[in-house]
Amino acid sequence: MRIGNFLFIGLITLAWLSGCKTTKSVAGGKSDRVVKSALEAAKAENLVFESLMISGKAEIDVPAQNLNMVVSYRAQILRDSLMLVRFTKFGFEALRMLVTQDSIYVLNKTNNTYQVSGYGLAAKFTGLDANFSLIQDLLLGNLHLIPEQFNTLHLPNKDWEFKGEKAGTNFTYVLSGEDFKPVSIITDNTTRQQHSSISYEDFKEVSNTQMPQKSRLEVTAPQLFTLGLEHTKVELNPQNLTFSFEIPDGYQRTKVE
Repeated sequence: MRIGNFLFIGLITLAWLSGCKTTKSVAGGKSDRVVKSALEAAKAENLVFESLMISGKAEIDVPAQNLNMVVSYRAQILRDSLMLVRFTKFGFEALRMLVTQDSIYVLNKTNNTYQVSGYGLAAKFTGLDANFSLIQDLLLGNLHLIPEQFNTLHLPNKDWEFKGEKAGTNFTYVLSGEDFKPVSIITDNTTRQQHSSISYEDFKEVSNTQMPQKSRLEVTAPQLFTLGLEHTKVELNPQNLTFSFEIPDGYQRTKVE
């Protein structure tokens, strides 16, 4: 599997983990009123912006492919619309990824190839739908819940735990009891042999909320794949963002497999 394929799967897993902006119902653990208050507090902590630029370091690890690499990244986001991510190694751009409202493009400058996929690929791998806002929100540490119903538990350390199921996938969300930001999300689907998790840490204030500066996505089934992100710079509403993405002549399109 090519590195571009793994980036596709990584984004799809992000969307799968993220969820939909829908009204949820609760059962067990705490009263509906208390849980609703916790979820409203979490929603109020979502990062609000018009545009965003994030720079940092990413570690990609694919043991089956004997691949472990650390690269720099710069992500430019136009809220609910466009995302352009550049990956560089030793100062040279290796990959460029464009995420739009209906497609994902990956330009691989190391072997003169490119890939294109719609969000329908998410259903193939996860059985659940995906869209742009889901990828955006999970990348930023905003909370959205997939299951329509879930059980809740106020943990001894004051964190909140939400558990639910949809389309055969079990979800476990943990929210910080202090600032109501997501700490971890775990998904498991034994029928599809899929297991994934994402964790957040090193929260810092950005635009009157707490934004995680470190996140780690781990897919343990069907194939081990990890993606760690560490932000070194976050710019809110920067000026003169560009979203240039052109496929040079001679580049060959390859399949996402």
